[in-house]
Amino acid sequence: MSTEQVSTSHIGYLCHAPKIAVIRNPTSKTFTVQNMALIDDAPLSAKAASFKTILTGTVEYRHTLMGTFGICDFSSVTTAGVYRVVLPDSQALSYQFNIADGAYHKLPYLFLDFIHELRSGHFESDLRRPTHVDDGVRSDTGQQWDAAGGWYDAGDVRKWSTHSTLAALAFMDAQQHLCLNRHMFEQPDALPTDWLTETAWGLRYIYKIQDPETGMIFEDVGGGSTARRREGMSWWYENHAGCYADNFDNRFTDNLTGSGDERSIRVQYNPLSQYTNITILARSYTLYAQHSAELSQRSYQAALAAWNFCKTRLDDDEHTWTAVRAWRLCAALELYQAGLLALTEVNEALTGLLENFNIELGFWTNTCNTSEPYRAILHSAQPLIALAKYLEYLPESDEILPVRDVLAICKMRYIEPIVATNPFHFMPFGVYGEKLTPDDTYRPWREKWFVRFCMPTHHPQQINHGLAGHWMSWAHALAYVGQVLNDKTWTALAWAQIEWLTGNNAFDVSFISGIGYNNPMPHSRLLGTIIGGFMNGFRGTEEDIPHVDLLRECEWNSTEYWNTPLSNCLMALSRLLPANIRTINKLG
Repeated sequence: MSTEQVSTSHIGYLCHAPKIAVIRNPTSKTFTVQNMALIDDAPLSAKAASFKTILTGTVEYRHTLMGTFGICDFSSVTTAGVYRVVLPDSQALSYQFNIADGAYHKLPYLFLDFIHELRSGHFESDLRRPTHVDDGVRSDTGQQWDAAGGWYDAGDVRKWSTHSTLAALAFMDAQQHLCLNRHMFEQPDALPTDWLTETAWGLRYIYKIQDPETGMIFEDVGGGSTARRREGMSWWYENHAGCYADNFDNRFTDNLTGSGDERSIRVQYNPLSQYTNITILARSYTLYAQHSAELSQRSYQAALAAWNFCKTRLDDDEHTWTAVRAWRLCAALELYQAGLLALTEVNEALTGLLENFNIELGFWTNTCNTSEPYRAILHSAQPLIALAKYLEYLPESDEILPVRDVLAICKMRYIEPIVATNPFHFMPFGVYGEKLTPDDTYRPWREKWFVRFCMPTHHPQQINHGLAGHWMSWAHALAYVGQVLNDKTWTALAWAQIEWLTGNNAFDVSFISGIGYNNPMPHSRLLGTIIGGFMNGFRGTEEDIPHVDLLRECEWNSTEYWNTPLSNCLMALSRLLPANIRTINKLG
């Protein structure tokens, strides 16, 4: 593609937020912004010049590791309205977008309704009948075990306890931070808001997948067999589990227990499954105290049982992992906030996480005993989320200064230099100490490291995952830190991650079904296309160019619906959006 093209967020921008358009193959020296509500000529024509130009600006040429691009900064446009960016020399046009403080306020409800439609078990909608009410049988004993319920994930009908339940945490964030109190879900046990009702569905599932004897949370239901395992593969890859599971249980069943087609419940230990769900359970213990004594009490019991189980595993290698230490701190903070844990245990978890921080790199290493930088497919910014939570929950702690120092170093030495590698300011997948795969491009970065925008294609693990989970983890972290530090430079980068997946990218696509333009066809072969679904996002090529399937080939890598990017995006929006919108900052 040799002609210049200009992209923006398809959704739009808050009135006083930064606003950047990016030009591919730039040749223009100037850009304009048109107000679509104001017509220059009459009668109405379809020409670009028909709409009134309200801003003319100079294109900044930016040279990055990704190439040379044009930058159009129109942050000075703050009046609510419908606009587009035009390049007068080439007549290239962006899609129209809104500038309004309520531009993103429909997204939380779309995400909620999408997850509601992914319910498993005794649930029926206009689209779906009840499914998997016979889940499942234990992988160790073959015993029938009631694991019906929860939410499907990963473009499939599988349920992963590491990340499929994260929507519950996001819904509680929305309930607590946004004034969105809809009450539409009709069911006998409905609670005062749909956020509470849907979270309760997830909680009841978590209770079911906890071993009552040990307190351990089981790893997955219907995750599949391990028949695809080959030499060089491991269960864990880039801090993501299930990496050689196949599609054996990714199917519908007859809904009859004891018939022989029940799906397997993988009962093996997964440390992230413990801490993500302890975080959810501890938060719900206090939130539901005023709405459901039954749920509050069950969450209390389940959270403490899982935490006590984890204490028996502290000497395992997994507890040296940065991903595990970050989630352990999140869980500890929620337990402390609920009055269930001593501050000393919280600070022990904090010490463990800070131990893995590499000052020279300005970021974390993968474990406490390696120099390899931390990377993660889904939880890539979890260390920052944990530190932001510490600042929010313990603002008077003696450890505040060290936490603030780490955040400042991270921003200066890692975040700001690495987002400058590309014009969109998205966070590259990560930094490498060495080239892991000889046939993939790794770009030199800061003398001693290498960087890739996306995952390598030739790794023996054979997983080249789309990275919406990674980018929305960063959106959540940057929004959270920006809020607790009251620093708009952090939140500007949070918006950049969201805009990257909602239109401001080289393909001019939005990865949220029904939002924006050029939605890819989702890999959702069992449940179909659902409005509000968040796809996997760009995967990598050998040359490390972000790629998406726009040929309707049903490529899982870039187009599966995943709950994690949706959940982290919602948690980011809960920090970024105003709870109350001034009338002057609305359209009209």
